[in-house]
Amino acid sequence: MMNKRTLVYDSFKALKNSFLYSLSFSVVLPLLLWVWKPNLNVPLWICVVILTLLLLLISLLSTSLNLLFNKFNEVRNKLSGSPKVIRVKDDVLLLTKADLFTYNIYVTILIVDDYESEEFFGLGEVINVQDNLIQVRIIEINNKHSQFAEFMGNDKHVITKIRVKPSVSRDKLHEILGGTF
Repeated sequence: MMNKRTLVYDSFKALKNSFLYSLSFSVVLPLLLWVWKPNLNVPLWICVVILTLLLLLISLLSTSLNLLFNKFNEVRNKLSGSPKVIRVKDDVLLLTKADLFTYNIYVTILIVDDYESEEFFGLGEVINVQDNLIQVRIIEINNKHSQFAEFMGNDKHVITKIRVKPSVSRDKLHEILGGTF
């Protein structure tokens, strides 16, 4: 979690950006002219102080929002995506490391077509997580894909079509395991 001091400091550092100054000035000046009547006499030092504070406030807000969105995207990108299948041997898939996978969880194995549409292939369980690799044993294969499973092997084209996700729908568990859990 980012603390407030870091956020404020980074916001002030970003004030050096001349584009932000010009943008802030073009927004603040019309606002000031709209609020004050043309015949009102305002000391110059008040205008300078108010203008400076408004510029500071706008740039602080802009930088703070940018920092927050960048952190959000960083976390989202780190957690998103499924691991890539490296190898298939018998009924075990070898996957790259992924944060959401842990030992002894059920996973959904999907087949992806050329249009990125996912179709349920089977159910698996994580049997080992070690050395930045994950091993998944295929527990059950959908009857529709039983022939596909026989020639799966280590064909690179087939391996790229396999996707593994760390979630299983309750209906699929009941259907495949028959309520034995």
